[in-house]
Amino acid sequence: ESGSASATGSGGSASATGWRGSASATGSGGSASATGSGGSASATGESGSASATGESGVAAATQEYCTVKASATGIAAVCANQVKWEVVAGSVLVQRWATGTKMLRGTKKLDGQTVKVERGKIVKEWSSL
Repeated sequence: ESGSASATGSGGSASATGWRGSASATGSGGSASATGSGGSASATGESGSASATGESGVAAATQEYCTVKASATGIAAVCANQVKWEVVAGSVLVQRWATGTKMLRGTKKLDGQTVKVERGKIVKEWSSL
């Protein structure tokens, strides 16, 4: 409950599984996951990955080519031109880049897909999860 985990090296991973837990990965290619209700996950290195799959969780990433996933009641937030979004129906992706901002909502049609989002537009479906 309310735990936290941090990974700071390249390729590191951090996971928080309790209620309101937080996980942070700051190295290139790092991954952070929060699975408890109200949890948060953050990835700040290039090609990092952040996942918040618990109820009302937040996944945030700040570099290009990152991957984000949030639950149906959560939010994925990204500051990058390009992002991989693991879509869950009902989830929300908020993307900000140098010249704009866009909010996308996960649909039943895209549920379970990994898509590439570039400056607020889905430009490619990658694969089924």
